[in-house]
Amino acid sequence: MPPGLLPVGDFGKHVQMKGTHANFEMQKPPQPPISGLSMLKDQYSPLEWNDFFDSVTMIDEVVPLYKAGSTGHLFVCLHGAGHSALSFAALAEKMKQDSIVYAFDFRGHGKHVCENETDLS
Repeated sequence: MPPGLLPVGDFGKHVQMKGTHANFEMQKPPQPPISGLSMLKDQYSPLEWNDFFDSVTMIDEVVPLYKAGSTGHLFVCLHGAGHSALSFAALAEKMKQDSIVYAFDFRGHGKHVCENETDLS
C-alpha cells in the first residue's frame, strides 16, 4: 500500500491521511464526474408509436400493422428476432414525407397477441 493511504471498506479503496498517527484527518477520494447520460437518465421514457407512425391497424385482431406516409414508394419493414415493428419508428418518421412505410410485429413480438406463444401449429 502506498505511504499515506489507509484501506477503507472492501475492494481496496483508500483515503488520503494527513498529519501524524496521533492527529490525522481522513479525506474522501474525489468522486468521478457525473456523465451527461447519468444526469439525463430520469428523463428517458418510452416513446409512443404515434410519435413516428401515422396509424396502426390490427390484422385479424392479433397483428399490429403500423403505417407512415401516404404517397410514394412502398416499403415493408421486417424486424429481426427480439425486436418489434417499432424498431423502424425513426426510419418511418424520416421516410413518410416521400414514401409509405409499413411495419408489423411478428408472432410473439411487440404488441402481437396470441393465446399460447408456445403453440406454433
